[in-house]
Amino acid sequence: EGSNPSPGSFLAAATHYATLYGANPANLDASLYGVTDAVLANAIKESVWTAVTNEPRSGVVPEPASMAALALGLGVLKRRRR
Repeated sequence: EGSNPSPGSFLAAATHYATLYGANPANLDASLYGVTDAVLANAIKESVWTAVTNEPRSGVVPEPASMAALALGLGVLKRRRR
């Protein structure tokens, strides 16, 4: 009772999630908050993650997605040297 699903409530939930757990909200289900437009949901998720990771006081550091690419690249380099 008393909840009012809306894009604003999803924005708040995604921000809390990203800040508290230090995790990208990309996998959150926006439909639980009444957001059924995938473009809007993704825009909110991306905006939240950008804002949280760019705010030093949040204490959240972006996930090192490039580390996997770096490891892949190093594996390719090792194979080429043989």
